[in-house]
Amino acid sequence: MQQQVGGLSALLSFTAANARSYRDEVRINLLASQFAEDGVVRELDIAGHTRSVKVLPAAGIFGANASGKTTLLRVMNDMRSAVLHSFGSHGPGAAIAWRPFRLDASSACRPTRLEVDLIIDGIRWQYGMEVNETVNHEYAYSFPKGRQALLFQRDESSIDYGPSMRAMRDVLGAFVRPQTLVLSTVGGFDDRDIHPLSPLYRWFEHNLAFVGADSRDIRLLRLAQLFEDTGRRGRATALVRAADLGITEVEIVETELDGEAHDQVRALMEVMLGSDNPLTATEDFPPMRRVRLRHCGRDDEVSLELEDESQGTVVWLGLSAAVLDALAGGHVLLVDELDASLHPDLVRRIVELFQAPHHNPRMAQLVFNAHEVELLGDTEQRDIGRDQLWLTQKDDDGATTVSQAIDYRPRKDVSLRRSYLQGRYGGVPDLDAAAFEQASAEAIS
Repeated sequence: MQQQVGGLSALLSFTAANARSYRDEVRINLLASQFAEDGVVRELDIAGHTRSVKVLPAAGIFGANASGKTTLLRVMNDMRSAVLHSFGSHGPGAAIAWRPFRLDASSACRPTRLEVDLIIDGIRWQYGMEVNETVNHEYAYSFPKGRQALLFQRDESSIDYGPSMRAMRDVLGAFVRPQTLVLSTVGGFDDRDIHPLSPLYRWFEHNLAFVGADSRDIRLLRLAQLFEDTGRRGRATALVRAADLGITEVEIVETELDGEAHDQVRALMEVMLGSDNPLTATEDFPPMRRVRLRHCGRDDEVSLELEDESQGTVVWLGLSAAVLDALAGGHVLLVDELDASLHPDLVRRIVELFQAPHHNPRMAQLVFNAHEVELLGDTEQRDIGRDQLWLTQKDDDGATTVSQAIDYRPRKDVSLRRSYLQGRYGGVPDLDAAAFEQASAEAIS
């Protein structure tokens, strides 16, 4: 096991109930078990304890299509969004974002519960909320000396503050609304960095990132920024070139808006700003920014636009930026469909970057979903261990359930890949061959 010095951060567990397709409680646990693979577990020092905590750097979520793999990551991102945006995005009477399980009437009326257990800079924290259209319950505890210390606990009608927070009681009371999280309110303060809750807020702001197809353009721009950063350019270049895509440079190209494009943007801005904030006649707009890639040609380097690249190239580049940021900052990276449009060897290399201590000294963590069963390996080699494999499936009522492979107590020499494909752990589709035959016959009749 790899010993780590204090001061690092890690996600220990995430719990949700009545959230999107999850009607009942689900918990993803990143604490290592007796089934952990050799050389993967990290031991992190924690304040107030003589024994370190054993943490896993990665977890993979597998399951059939529409079984809730993506949903689980989105629920984790929902919690981040609530913390970062419930204060600034809600006017008087507005409702907090709330996505309960909607396939039965009783769940659609109950609040959603979300909780995290963390280590932040060597100190353990616990934070949770219950929300529907308003905040029903919210709490935060830290363990600076190994013992639980209340920061605040809130119900629908009152907030109880711990000793370190009492000086802030009147200030918070002036801003906290029924549909606003206390933690989100802290993020709106100019002096938030010295607030007792600031480490927790900053963790959600900087240490938790969701990567999906809809964020690819932003991540490509981020990769280009890394190429412009002399301090990080070398690692960005190495990761891009390691994929054997023939790319030598990632560029940001700026294009001034003029003519019809300028008029369209102006009209859109006027609608968004409203009549109370009219644009001046001479109002100008910053140039549009896009990414372009340089390749090594036969005689010279050639620049190509993204639309000329393969889908796999675009996916790899966008993912590279998020991976580099996570490894550099020790962040938790949530990746939807890690294996989408990527060669299995590239997928394995990404997981290896997080699993190997020499690649990942700051204890970044990767939580992803995929279908690529080669990651599960055979009896001699695995990229994902037995306690790092999670399975999702839908029950007859349409609710998602989650299990961990170690619930089935697999032997050390078992082939996770073969066992998963054989359905021993669940998480595989129940396909009706007769239905396929009937659909095919009707299609050609």
